[in-house]
Amino acid sequence: MLKALYKRYGIGVVFLAFAIVFIVFGIKNTDKNNESKPYYTTVNAVITEKHVSPAEEPDSFADVAYTDLSGVERRGRIAYNGPADVGDTIEIDMSTHNPAVIGFANAETEQRQRSEITKNKRYSAVEIVVGTIMAAVGIFLLMLHANSEKETQPETAERKTEVVEAVQKPENNYNIENILKKIDEKFPPKPVVKLEPKRAENLGVFESKLGGVPYMPLGFEYPKGKGGIFEGRPLRLLAQLNFEKLPHIENFPQKGILQFFCSDDEEDSAYGLNFDSPIEQNGFRIIYHENIIMDETMLMSKESMPKFKNNLGNFPFEGEFLLEAGMMEMCPITYEDYRFFDKVLKHLGEIAGKELKTLTEAEEAGFGDDFWEKLCNSRIYEQTCIGGYPFFTQDDPRGYKEEIANYDILLFQCASFFEGDTGDEIMWGDVGVANFFISESDLKNLDFSKVAYNWDCG
Repeated sequence: MLKALYKRYGIGVVFLAFAIVFIVFGIKNTDKNNESKPYYTTVNAVITEKHVSPAEEPDSFADVAYTDLSGVERRGRIAYNGPADVGDTIEIDMSTHNPAVIGFANAETEQRQRSEITKNKRYSAVEIVVGTIMAAVGIFLLMLHANSEKETQPETAERKTEVVEAVQKPENNYNIENILKKIDEKFPPKPVVKLEPKRAENLGVFESKLGGVPYMPLGFEYPKGKGGIFEGRPLRLLAQLNFEKLPHIENFPQKGILQFFCSDDEEDSAYGLNFDSPIEQNGFRIIYHENIIMDETMLMSKESMPKFKNNLGNFPFEGEFLLEAGMMEMCPITYEDYRFFDKVLKHLGEIAGKELKTLTEAEEAGFGDDFWEKLCNSRIYEQTCIGGYPFFTQDDPRGYKEEIANYDILLFQCASFFEGDTGDEIMWGDVGVANFFISESDLKNLDFSKVAYNWDCG
Protein backbone atom coordinates (compact mmCIF):
# COMPACT_ATOMS: atom_id res chain seq x y z
CA MET A 1 0.00 0.00 0.00
CA LEU A 2 2.78 2.44 0.96
CA LYS A 3 4.59 1.58 -2.29
CA ALA A 4 1.49 2.42 -4.34
CA LEU A 5 0.97 5.71 -2.50
CA TYR A 6 4.63 6.56 -3.06
CA LYS A 7 4.20 6.08 -6.80
CA ARG A 8 1.16 8.34 -6.74
CA TYR A 9 2.22 11.10 -4.34
CA GLY A 10 6.02 10.88 -4.12
CA ILE A 11 8.43 10.79 -1.18
CA GLY A 12 6.32 13.27 0.82
CA VAL A 13 3.74 10.61 1.72
CA VAL A 14 6.49 8.40 3.12
CA PHE A 15 7.63 11.19 5.43
CA LEU A 16 4.03 11.74 6.54
CA ALA A 17 3.50 8.03 7.21
CA PHE A 18 6.58 7.80 9.41
CA ALA A 19 5.63 11.08 11.09
CA ILE A 20 2.25 9.64 12.09
CA VAL A 21 3.95 6.53 13.46
CA PHE A 22 6.37 8.56 15.58
CA ILE A 23 3.67 10.90 16.89
CA VAL A 24 1.22 8.07 17.68
CA PHE A 25 3.88 6.09 19.54
CA GLY A 26 4.92 9.20 21.41
CA ILE A 27 1.34 9.93 22.52
CA LYS A 28 0.71 6.28 23.44
CA ASN A 29 3.87 6.16 25.53
CA THR A 30 2.80 9.35 27.30
CA ASP A 31 -0.59 7.82 28.12
CA LYS A 32 1.09 4.62 29.22
CA ASN A 33 3.33 6.54 31.57
CA ASN A 34 0.33 8.23 33.13
CA GLU A 35 -1.49 4.91 33.56
CA SER A 36 1.60 3.33 35.10
CA LYS A 37 1.69 5.69 38.05
CA PRO A 38 0.63 3.82 41.16
CA TYR A 39 -1.45 5.26 43.95
CA TYR A 40 0.58 5.63 47.14
CA THR A 41 -0.78 6.18 50.62
CA THR A 42 -0.34 5.20 54.26
CA VAL A 43 -2.78 3.53 56.60
CA ASN A 44 -2.85 2.85 60.31
CA ALA A 45 -2.22 -0.78 61.23
CA VAL A 46 -2.32 -2.62 64.55
CA ILE A 47 0.45 -5.13 65.25
CA THR A 48 -1.09 -8.52 66.10
CA GLU A 49 2.11 -10.56 66.32
CA LYS A 50 5.88 -10.05 65.97
CA HIS A 51 8.35 -12.56 64.56
CA VAL A 52 12.11 -12.35 65.07
CA SER A 53 14.24 -14.45 62.74
CA PRO A 54 17.44 -16.24 63.86
CA ALA A 55 20.73 -14.36 63.79
CA GLU A 56 21.76 -15.83 60.45
CA GLU A 57 18.53 -14.39 58.99
CA PRO A 58 18.35 -10.96 60.65
CA ASP A 59 15.05 -9.85 59.03
CA SER A 60 12.16 -9.38 61.43
CA PHE A 61 8.47 -9.40 60.59
CA ALA A 62 5.16 -8.30 62.07
CA ASP A 63 1.61 -9.46 61.40
CA VAL A 64 -0.71 -6.45 61.13
CA ALA A 65 -4.43 -5.74 60.86
CA TYR A 66 -5.67 -2.70 58.95
CA THR A 67 -8.68 -1.26 57.12
CA ASP A 68 -8.26 -0.55 53.40
CA LEU A 69 -9.65 2.44 51.47
CA SER A 70 -12.94 0.64 50.80
CA GLY A 71 -13.54 -0.03 54.48
CA VAL A 72 -12.68 -3.74 54.37
CA GLU A 73 -10.68 -5.13 57.29
CA ARG A 74 -7.53 -6.92 56.12
CA ARG A 75 -4.49 -8.64 57.52
CA GLY A 76 -0.97 -9.16 56.26
CA ARG A 77 2.71 -9.53 57.10
CA ILE A 78 5.37 -6.82 56.73
CA ALA A 79 9.11 -6.54 57.34
CA TYR A 80 9.42 -4.67 60.65
CA ASN A 81 12.14 -4.25 63.30
CA GLY A 82 10.90 -1.09 65.04
CA PRO A 83 10.19 -0.56 68.74
CA ALA A 84 6.39 -0.92 68.54
CA ASP A 85 4.98 -4.03 70.22
CA VAL A 86 1.84 -6.17 69.89
CA GLY A 87 -1.27 -3.99 70.17
CA ASP A 88 0.53 -0.81 69.11
CA THR A 89 -0.56 1.17 66.07
CA ILE A 90 1.93 2.00 63.34
CA GLU A 91 1.78 3.58 59.87
CA ILE A 92 2.46 1.33 56.87
CA ASP A 93 3.10 2.37 53.28
CA MET A 94 0.65 1.03 50.70
CA SER A 95 0.39 1.19 46.92
CA THR A 96 -2.13 0.18 44.29
CA HIS A 97 -3.52 0.98 40.83
CA ASN A 98 -7.00 0.62 42.33
CA PRO A 99 -7.54 2.82 45.41
CA ALA A 100 -10.34 0.50 46.53
CA VAL A 101 -7.91 -2.35 47.25
CA ILE A 102 -4.43 -1.51 48.58
CA GLY A 103 -1.33 -3.65 49.00
CA PHE A 104 2.06 -3.29 50.63
CA ALA A 105 4.37 -0.84 48.86
CA ASN A 106 7.85 -1.79 47.70
CA ALA A 107 10.28 1.13 47.75
CA GLU A 108 12.72 -0.43 45.30
CA THR A 109 9.95 -1.23 42.84
CA GLU A 110 8.58 2.29 43.18
CA GLN A 111 11.98 3.87 42.50
CA ARG A 112 12.63 1.57 39.52
CA GLN A 113 9.16 2.29 38.14
CA ARG A 114 9.57 6.05 38.48
CA SER A 115 12.99 5.91 36.77
CA GLU A 116 11.46 3.94 33.90
CA ILE A 117 8.61 6.43 33.60
CA THR A 118 11.09 9.34 33.48
CA LYS A 119 13.11 7.62 30.76
CA ASN A 120 9.99 6.79 28.74
CA LYS A 121 8.79 10.39 28.97
CA ARG A 122 12.06 11.53 27.35
CA TYR A 123 11.58 8.97 24.59
CA SER A 124 7.98 10.14 24.13
CA ALA A 125 9.07 13.76 23.76
CA VAL A 126 11.77 12.82 21.23
CA GLU A 127 9.27 10.73 19.22
CA ILE A 128 6.75 13.56 19.08
CA VAL A 129 9.39 16.15 18.07
CA VAL A 130 10.84 13.89 15.35
CA GLY A 131 7.33 13.10 14.11
CA THR A 132 6.44 16.80 13.91
CA ILE A 133 9.59 17.60 11.91
CA MET A 134 8.96 14.72 9.51
CA ALA A 135 5.34 15.85 9.07
CA ALA A 136 6.49 19.35 8.12
CA VAL A 137 8.99 17.94 5.61
CA GLY A 138 6.34 15.59 4.21
CA ILE A 139 3.81 18.40 3.69
CA PHE A 140 6.46 20.52 1.97
CA LEU A 141 7.38 17.66 -0.40
CA LEU A 142 3.72 16.95 -1.15
CA MET A 143 3.23 20.58 -2.13
CA LEU A 144 6.20 20.39 -4.51
CA HIS A 145 4.85 17.15 -5.97
CA ALA A 146 1.39 18.67 -6.46
CA ASN A 147 2.85 21.60 -8.41
CA SER A 148 4.80 19.27 -10.66
CA GLU A 149 1.67 17.13 -11.27
CA LYS A 150 -0.08 20.09 -12.88
CA GLU A 151 2.40 19.90 -15.74
CA THR A 152 1.87 16.16 -16.38
CA GLN A 153 -0.99 14.23 -17.98
CA PRO A 154 -3.80 12.83 -15.78
CA GLU A 155 -3.10 9.37 -14.43
CA THR A 156 -4.28 6.49 -16.62
CA ALA A 157 -7.07 4.06 -15.84
CA GLU A 158 -4.45 1.35 -15.38
CA ARG A 159 -2.73 3.37 -12.63
CA LYS A 160 -6.00 4.05 -10.87
CA THR A 161 -6.71 0.35 -10.81
CA GLU A 162 -3.26 -0.28 -9.33
CA VAL A 163 -3.92 2.12 -6.43
CA VAL A 164 -7.39 0.68 -5.73
CA GLU A 165 -6.04 -2.86 -5.63
CA ALA A 166 -3.19 -1.75 -3.35
CA VAL A 167 -5.45 -0.26 -0.70
CA GLN A 168 -7.95 -3.11 -0.70
CA LYS A 169 -7.73 -5.41 2.32
CA PRO A 170 -9.04 -8.91 2.87
CA GLU A 171 -10.93 -7.64 5.91
CA ASN A 172 -13.27 -5.79 3.53
CA ASN A 173 -14.54 -9.21 2.49
CA TYR A 174 -14.98 -10.85 5.90
CA ASN A 175 -18.13 -11.30 7.93
CA ILE A 176 -17.52 -12.04 11.61
CA GLU A 177 -20.84 -13.84 12.00
CA ASN A 178 -19.97 -16.19 9.15
CA ILE A 179 -16.56 -16.91 10.69
CA LEU A 180 -18.11 -17.63 14.09
CA LYS A 181 -20.74 -19.85 12.46
CA LYS A 182 -18.01 -22.00 10.94
CA ILE A 183 -16.23 -22.23 14.31
CA ASP A 184 -19.48 -23.29 16.00
CA GLU A 185 -19.89 -26.03 13.44
CA LYS A 186 -16.57 -27.46 14.62
CA PHE A 187 -17.08 -26.69 18.33
CA PRO A 188 -20.84 -26.55 19.02
CA PRO A 189 -22.15 -24.38 21.89
CA LYS A 190 -22.38 -26.20 25.23
CA PRO A 191 -25.04 -25.96 27.96
CA VAL A 192 -24.02 -23.82 30.92
CA VAL A 193 -25.60 -22.85 34.24
CA LYS A 194 -24.54 -19.51 35.69
CA LEU A 195 -24.03 -19.49 39.48
CA GLU A 196 -24.34 -16.03 41.02
CA PRO A 197 -22.61 -15.65 44.43
CA LYS A 198 -24.77 -13.99 47.11
CA ARG A 199 -23.26 -13.03 50.47
CA ALA A 200 -24.81 -15.12 53.29
CA GLU A 201 -24.16 -16.45 56.79
CA ASN A 202 -24.57 -19.87 58.41
CA LEU A 203 -25.76 -21.57 55.23
CA GLY A 204 -27.04 -25.13 55.58
CA VAL A 205 -24.83 -28.07 54.68
CA PHE A 206 -27.10 -29.06 51.75
CA GLU A 207 -26.78 -25.75 49.86
CA SER A 208 -24.79 -25.02 46.72
CA LYS A 209 -22.34 -22.47 48.08
CA LEU A 210 -18.84 -21.08 48.44
CA GLY A 211 -17.19 -21.63 51.83
CA GLY A 212 -18.83 -22.52 55.11
CA VAL A 213 -19.49 -25.91 56.68
CA PRO A 214 -19.43 -28.72 54.12
CA TYR A 215 -21.85 -31.62 53.88
CA MET A 216 -19.88 -34.39 55.61
CA PRO A 217 -21.30 -37.64 57.07
CA LEU A 218 -20.04 -38.60 60.53
CA GLY A 219 -17.16 -40.99 60.20
CA PHE A 220 -16.17 -39.63 56.76
CA GLU A 221 -12.49 -38.69 56.75
CA TYR A 222 -12.17 -34.93 56.38
CA PRO A 223 -9.90 -34.06 53.40
CA LYS A 224 -6.29 -33.20 54.29
CA GLY A 225 -3.09 -32.59 52.38
CA LYS A 226 -1.11 -35.68 51.49
CA GLY A 227 2.49 -34.49 51.33
CA GLY A 228 4.97 -31.64 51.49
CA ILE A 229 3.79 -28.50 53.29
CA PHE A 230 0.19 -29.74 53.00
CA GLU A 231 0.73 -33.06 54.78
CA GLY A 232 -1.84 -33.64 57.50
CA ARG A 233 -3.31 -30.14 57.21
CA PRO A 234 -7.09 -29.83 56.67
CA LEU A 235 -8.23 -28.26 53.40
CA ARG A 236 -10.87 -25.55 53.38
CA LEU A 237 -14.17 -25.85 51.49
CA LEU A 238 -13.98 -23.74 48.34
CA ALA A 239 -17.35 -24.73 46.87
CA GLN A 240 -20.00 -27.42 46.90
CA LEU A 241 -22.71 -28.15 44.35
CA ASN A 242 -25.97 -29.91 45.19
CA PHE A 243 -27.01 -31.33 41.82
CA GLU A 244 -30.47 -32.16 43.11
CA LYS A 245 -31.13 -28.40 43.29
CA LEU A 246 -29.40 -27.36 40.04
CA PRO A 247 -30.65 -27.46 36.42
CA HIS A 248 -29.38 -30.69 34.86
CA ILE A 249 -26.65 -30.63 32.22
CA GLU A 250 -26.10 -33.74 30.10
CA ASN A 251 -23.46 -36.11 31.58
CA PHE A 252 -23.32 -34.12 34.84
CA PRO A 253 -24.63 -35.88 37.97
CA GLN A 254 -28.38 -35.70 38.51
CA LYS A 255 -28.07 -36.21 42.26
CA GLY A 256 -25.57 -35.98 45.08
CA ILE A 257 -23.19 -33.26 46.25
CA LEU A 258 -19.84 -32.43 44.62
CA GLN A 259 -17.27 -30.58 46.73
CA PHE A 260 -14.09 -28.65 45.94
CA PHE A 261 -11.53 -28.22 48.73
CA CYS A 262 -8.21 -26.37 48.55
CA SER A 263 -5.43 -25.09 50.76
CA ASP A 264 -5.56 -21.80 52.63
CA ASP A 265 -2.06 -22.22 54.03
CA GLU A 266 0.00 -19.04 54.06
CA GLU A 267 3.16 -21.05 53.24
CA ASP A 268 1.56 -22.04 49.93
CA SER A 269 -0.04 -18.82 48.54
CA ALA A 270 -1.23 -20.77 45.47
CA TYR A 271 -4.39 -22.22 47.05
CA GLY A 272 -3.09 -25.76 46.63
CA LEU A 273 -2.41 -25.54 42.88
CA ASN A 274 0.44 -27.65 41.50
CA PHE A 275 1.48 -25.88 38.29
CA ASP A 276 3.51 -28.88 37.08
CA SER A 277 0.81 -31.48 37.71
CA PRO A 278 -2.67 -29.90 37.84
CA ILE A 279 -4.42 -33.25 38.48
CA GLU A 280 -2.39 -34.15 41.59
CA GLN A 281 -4.87 -33.86 44.46
CA ASN A 282 -2.53 -32.93 47.28
CA GLY A 283 -3.17 -29.26 48.04
CA PHE A 284 -6.73 -29.59 46.73
CA ARG A 285 -9.38 -32.33 46.74
CA ILE A 286 -12.60 -33.17 44.88
CA ILE A 287 -15.17 -35.25 46.79
CA TYR A 288 -18.47 -36.59 45.47
CA HIS A 289 -21.25 -37.79 47.79
CA GLU A 290 -23.59 -39.71 45.49
CA ASN A 291 -26.28 -40.33 48.13
CA ILE A 292 -27.27 -37.52 50.47
CA ILE A 293 -28.10 -38.23 54.12
CA MET A 294 -30.88 -35.86 55.17
CA ASP A 295 -30.63 -36.53 58.93
CA GLU A 296 -28.35 -33.72 60.13
CA THR A 297 -27.60 -35.54 63.40
CA MET A 298 -25.60 -37.95 61.25
CA LEU A 299 -23.56 -35.13 59.70
CA MET A 300 -20.56 -33.11 60.82
CA SER A 301 -21.51 -29.88 62.61
CA LYS A 302 -19.81 -26.49 62.64
CA GLU A 303 -18.46 -27.25 66.12
CA SER A 304 -16.77 -30.44 64.93
CA MET A 305 -15.04 -28.74 61.99
CA PRO A 306 -11.23 -29.10 62.05
CA LYS A 307 -9.14 -26.18 63.23
CA PHE A 308 -7.31 -24.38 60.44
CA LYS A 309 -3.75 -23.20 61.02
CA ASN A 310 -4.14 -20.06 58.96
CA ASN A 311 -6.45 -17.35 60.27
CA LEU A 312 -5.11 -14.49 58.13
CA GLY A 313 -7.58 -14.76 55.30
CA ASN A 314 -5.21 -16.44 52.80
CA PHE A 315 -8.15 -17.53 50.63
CA PRO A 316 -9.96 -16.07 47.60
CA PHE A 317 -12.78 -14.90 49.88
CA GLU A 318 -13.90 -14.68 53.50
CA GLY A 319 -17.10 -16.12 54.94
CA GLU A 320 -19.79 -17.73 52.76
CA PHE A 321 -21.67 -17.12 49.52
CA LEU A 322 -24.84 -18.81 48.37
CA LEU A 323 -24.56 -19.94 44.73
CA GLU A 324 -27.85 -18.91 43.12
CA ALA A 325 -28.39 -20.88 39.90
CA GLY A 326 -29.84 -19.32 36.76
CA MET A 327 -31.58 -21.09 33.90
CA MET A 328 -29.55 -23.38 31.68
CA GLU A 329 -28.41 -21.60 28.49
CA MET A 330 -26.07 -22.32 25.60
CA CYS A 331 -22.49 -21.02 25.66
CA PRO A 332 -20.50 -20.81 22.40
CA ILE A 333 -16.77 -21.45 22.48
CA THR A 334 -14.90 -18.54 24.10
CA TYR A 335 -11.91 -16.86 22.52
CA GLU A 336 -9.70 -17.93 25.47
CA ASP A 337 -10.22 -21.62 24.63
CA TYR A 338 -6.93 -22.88 23.17
CA ARG A 339 -8.67 -24.29 20.07
CA PHE A 340 -10.39 -21.03 19.11
CA PHE A 341 -7.61 -19.12 17.32
CA ASP A 342 -6.37 -22.12 15.33
CA LYS A 343 -9.83 -22.46 13.79
CA VAL A 344 -10.15 -18.70 13.21
CA LEU A 345 -6.77 -18.56 11.46
CA LYS A 346 -7.83 -21.35 9.14
CA HIS A 347 -10.89 -19.40 7.96
CA LEU A 348 -8.98 -16.13 7.68
CA GLY A 349 -6.46 -17.93 5.48
CA GLU A 350 -9.30 -18.95 3.18
CA ILE A 351 -10.39 -15.31 2.93
CA ALA A 352 -6.85 -13.98 2.40
CA GLY A 353 -6.02 -16.69 -0.13
CA LYS A 354 -2.98 -17.98 1.77
CA GLU A 355 -2.17 -20.04 4.84
CA LEU A 356 -2.02 -18.05 8.10
CA LYS A 357 -0.31 -19.70 11.05
CA THR A 358 0.08 -16.83 13.53
CA LEU A 359 -1.82 -13.75 14.67
CA THR A 360 1.03 -11.62 13.31
CA GLU A 361 0.57 -13.11 9.86
CA ALA A 362 -3.17 -12.43 10.10
CA GLU A 363 -2.54 -8.79 11.01
CA GLU A 364 -0.12 -8.42 8.12
CA ALA A 365 -2.83 -9.85 5.85
CA GLY A 366 -5.17 -7.04 6.88
CA PHE A 367 -7.01 -8.38 9.91
CA GLY A 368 -6.15 -5.64 12.38
CA ASP A 369 -7.07 -4.62 15.91
CA ASP A 370 -10.67 -3.67 15.06
CA PHE A 371 -11.34 -7.14 13.70
CA TRP A 372 -9.89 -8.95 16.72
CA GLU A 373 -11.66 -6.64 19.17
CA LYS A 374 -15.05 -7.33 17.60
CA LEU A 375 -14.36 -11.05 17.38
CA CYS A 376 -13.14 -11.47 20.97
CA ASN A 377 -15.83 -9.28 22.51
CA SER A 378 -18.44 -11.56 20.98
CA ARG A 379 -16.97 -14.61 22.71
CA ILE A 380 -16.51 -13.89 26.44
CA TYR A 381 -18.13 -15.71 29.35
CA GLU A 382 -16.58 -14.37 32.56
CA GLN A 383 -18.92 -16.04 35.05
CA THR A 384 -18.97 -18.44 37.96
CA CYS A 385 -20.68 -21.45 36.41
CA ILE A 386 -20.82 -25.15 35.62
CA GLY A 387 -20.52 -26.36 32.04
CA GLY A 388 -19.96 -24.23 28.95
CA TYR A 389 -16.54 -23.01 27.84
CA PRO A 390 -13.87 -21.43 30.09
CA PHE A 391 -12.21 -18.06 30.21
CA PHE A 392 -8.70 -17.22 31.42
CA THR A 393 -6.76 -14.09 32.26
CA GLN A 394 -3.64 -15.72 30.84
CA ASP A 395 -3.43 -18.95 28.81
CA ASP A 396 -5.45 -22.16 28.55
CA PRO A 397 -3.15 -24.81 30.14
CA ARG A 398 -4.77 -27.53 28.05
CA GLY A 399 -2.99 -26.05 25.06
CA TYR A 400 0.49 -26.86 26.40
CA LYS A 401 -0.02 -29.59 29.04
CA GLU A 402 -0.41 -32.89 27.23
CA GLU A 403 -1.78 -34.76 30.25
CA ILE A 404 -4.95 -32.62 30.29
CA ALA A 405 -5.31 -31.93 26.55
CA ASN A 406 -8.50 -34.04 26.39
CA TYR A 407 -10.12 -32.45 29.45
CA ASP A 408 -12.95 -30.90 27.44
CA ILE A 409 -15.55 -30.52 30.21
CA LEU A 410 -15.60 -27.39 32.37
CA LEU A 411 -16.74 -28.95 35.63
CA PHE A 412 -16.77 -25.73 37.66
CA GLN A 413 -15.52 -22.18 37.21
CA CYS A 414 -15.17 -19.57 39.98
CA ALA A 415 -14.64 -15.99 38.81
CA SER A 416 -13.42 -12.97 40.76
CA PHE A 417 -15.78 -10.11 41.53
CA PHE A 418 -15.84 -7.03 43.75
CA GLU A 419 -18.82 -5.01 45.00
CA GLY A 420 -17.78 -1.51 45.94
CA ASP A 421 -21.00 -0.78 47.84
CA THR A 422 -20.68 -3.70 50.26
CA GLY A 423 -17.00 -4.52 50.05
CA ASP A 424 -17.83 -8.15 49.19
CA GLU A 425 -15.22 -9.76 47.02
CA ILE A 426 -14.01 -13.02 45.56
CA MET A 427 -10.46 -12.43 44.42
CA TRP A 428 -8.12 -14.91 42.75
CA GLY A 429 -4.84 -13.00 42.90
CA ASP A 430 -5.34 -9.89 40.77
CA VAL A 431 -8.93 -10.38 39.46
CA GLY A 432 -8.25 -13.91 38.21
CA VAL A 433 -10.34 -17.03 37.76
CA ALA A 434 -10.24 -20.69 38.86
CA ASN A 435 -11.21 -23.56 36.56
CA PHE A 436 -11.77 -27.27 37.18
CA PHE A 437 -11.74 -29.57 34.12
CA ILE A 438 -12.58 -33.24 33.64
CA SER A 439 -12.62 -35.65 30.72
CA GLU A 440 -16.01 -36.67 29.34
CA SER A 441 -15.45 -40.36 30.13
CA ASP A 442 -14.52 -39.68 33.78
CA LEU A 443 -17.56 -37.44 34.21
CA LYS A 444 -19.90 -40.09 32.83
CA ASN A 445 -18.39 -42.60 35.25
CA LEU A 446 -18.61 -40.11 38.16
CA ASP A 447 -14.85 -40.52 38.63
CA PHE A 448 -13.51 -37.26 40.11
CA SER A 449 -10.06 -38.55 41.04
CA LYS A 450 -8.33 -36.96 38.04
CA VAL A 451 -9.90 -33.47 37.89
CA ALA A 452 -7.54 -30.78 36.57
CA TYR A 453 -7.34 -27.62 38.71
CA ASN A 454 -6.07 -24.30 37.39
CA TRP A 455 -6.26 -20.66 38.41
CA ASP A 456 -4.55 -17.59 37.04
CA CYS A 457 -4.64 -13.83 37.41
CA GLY A 458 -3.83 -10.71 35.40
